[in-house]
Amino acid sequence: MSLDKFRQDCFKHEDVEIVVGAEAAEQSYVGKYKLDVSKDGLERWRYYNGQEEGDVRATPELREFLKTLDEIQLYRPNPLKFTEAEPIISSVTIQEDVANLIPFLETLRDEYRENFAQIEEDIRKCLPEFQDIRFKTVAPTTNSNDNRTFKKWGLFSEVSKMTYWAEELSEGVLYFVALLCIIHQPKPPKLLLLEEPERGIHPRRIKEVMDFIFNLSQSKGIQVIMTSHHPYVLNEFEDIPEAVFVFDKDEDGATQVRNLQKDIIAPSNEENDKQGLPRIKFTQDLAEHWFSGFLGGVPA
Repeated sequence: MSLDKFRQDCFKHEDVEIVVGAEAAEQSYVGKYKLDVSKDGLERWRYYNGQEEGDVRATPELREFLKTLDEIQLYRPNPLKFTEAEPIISSVTIQEDVANLIPFLETLRDEYRENFAQIEEDIRKCLPEFQDIRFKTVAPTTNSNDNRTFKKWGLFSEVSKMTYWAEELSEGVLYFVALLCIIHQPKPPKLLLLEEPERGIHPRRIKEVMDFIFNLSQSKGIQVIMTSHHPYVLNEFEDIPEAVFVFDKDEDGATQVRNLQKDIIAPSNEENDKQGLPRIKFTQDLAEHWFSGFLGGVPA
C-alpha cells in the first residue's frame, strides 16, 4: 500500500502529522512536521513549534519512517474472490484480497519454482490429506468472446485420488492457502497480522498450523501478530507467556490490555509468595486457566 493510500485511509486531511526530532536553523527541535505535498513530495516538510515556522529537510530517520510506511501492505483474504476462474496474467505480488491467487500461483510455478515448491510442501505438512496444487483450463465465466486463458485451481488428494477445486474446499483451507501465498511471495512482508488463523482448521491440525507460524517467524524473520479465541492456540504459548496479551472490557466499555507474563502471572506469583501460598502453575494449562477466569479475556 502506497503512502498516498495510507494517508487516504487513515487521515481526513492532506497533511500527515508526525512527532519527530530534527535540526533546523542549526538548532535542535522536537515538534510536528506536516508533509507539504505541493512542494517536494516526501522531501520537504513544514516545521512549526507554536511560534516559529519554516521549511526544513526531512531527517534520515524520518525518511526511514516514511519508507517503512510505504512498505506496509494490508491483506484481507476473501475466499469468494479466489474460488472462481481467473484469466492468466503474470503476477509476482498478491493483491490485498488475494483475488489474483490463480495467476499468482501460475507465475510462481513457471518463474519462481522454489517459492511454488515451498507452498506445496507447507500444504503437505499442515494439510496432509492434500498432495499438490492443480490447475484446469476452463471457458470464460462472463464473456464468451474473451480470448484470454482462464483457469481454476484446486488441491489434489492422494487418498481419494481426486482434485478438489477451490469452490469445494473449506473456507479454512482457502484461508490457509492464501496465507501461504502472502508469505511465499518473492518479496514477503516483514509484518504479518493474522485474525484467528485456526479458523476452519480441524482441531487436530491446529498444532501443525501453529508450528508452521512459529517456524515461519523464525526462519523468515517475519513478525507475526495474531488474534485467537481458541484454547488450543493459547496452549501453544505455554513456553512464551510474555508473547500473549489479554484484552478485556472494563465497566465503562473501554478496552484494557494486559501482558500475560508481566501483568497477570508475575503479580500473582508475587502476591502468593507474600502470603506463603503455592504459585499457580498458569503455563501448565493456559486454556484451563483462561476458562476458569484467572487470565481474564472472558465474556462479562
